[in-house]
Formats: sequence, structure tokens, C-alpha cells
Amino acid sequence: MDSAIGHSSGLPAPEAPHGRWLVDLGMGDGLHEPLPLAEGTYRQGPFTYGLRPSRAEAGGWRFDHDPRGGFLGMDFRSEAAEMSAFAAQHEHLSTSPESGFVRTATVQRRDAEGTDVVRGLVLTRTAEAETRTVLEHERDYFAALADVFGLTLDDVTAAERAALWRRLADSHERWVSGRA
Repeated sequence: MDSAIGHSSGLPAPEAPHGRWLVDLGMGDGLHEPLPLAEGTYRQGPFTYGLRPSRAEAGGWRFDHDPRGGFLGMDFRSEAAEMSAFAAQHEHLSTSPESGFVRTATVQRRDAEGTDVVRGLVLTRTAEAETRTVLEHERDYFAALADVFGLTLDDVTAAERAALWRRLADSHERWVSGRA
């Protein structure tokens, strides 16, 4: 999996005396705070994560995501990677018609108590409990972007908003009819 999780070193603390940490660089529904890069089970808000030695990457690590998260987990190497190592996968994920990141508009954020995700027109809040709200009206969609995610889209024209809404609504209708 193309990773937005990295690790940092040189930051000793009681829970990580070696100074090595696992840091989420923007997964959206991942870690809220860095984890010590040490085998164990970690709780952050309503989520439980695991770190253990990897069976797939010699000398590497396995991150196990909370089962309610957007992915199961991933294996990663211990050594530092250059950004160029991610270029091909980034290109695929951001441009390929087969990529879920291209097919479905998604906005995610993580706070200390849970996650908020808008996928298409469905707003999901996952905390101790999970709530799902279908954003049935254009005003509700843009209000959620502003209120929940801080995305006011002030630089987007009314015509651009209307075009985006139409694409989202059409996609949502196809999704709903495909599930029936």
C-alpha cells in the first residue's frame, strides 16, 4: 500500500526512550498522535492500533489499523524512503480511472475522539458509536465541508459548485441503484 505513514527518530520520551515514532502523515482516518515505534497495542480515542514485526518486510513493521478504519493495515520497512519511491503509486492513485481516489470524492479528518469521512454524499462520524448521514441537498453537502472539515471553498464559483454537486448526485444515484 502507498503509505502516508512515516517514522521519525531522535525524539526520546518515556514511552519511546529510543526516540523512534510512527507518524501519520495524512491518512485521514489513521493515527491522531504519533505511536512509539515499538511492538504493542495502542488506544487512541475509540480506536485500537497494533504494531508488530512484519512478516512481509524483513526487519520492518506491521501496522494493524482499527477494524473500523479505511484499511486493514500495512507493512513497512524500517529504513527511510525517498519521496521518489512513492511517485509511481501516487500517480496511479491520483489519476487512474480504476483508483478509488479518482472514482469517489472523499474528505477525511481525524480528531482525538474519532473520524469524520465524507465519501460521495455519505457523511460518517466514527467515534464510540458510528453515525451515517446522506447529504441529500447541495446546501447540506457544502455546509458539511465547511462546518466539519473547515473547507469553505470560498474561491469556488456558484457554477462550479453546481457542477460538482450534479456529478456527486449522479454518482450517488448510480451507487444506490447498484446496491439495490
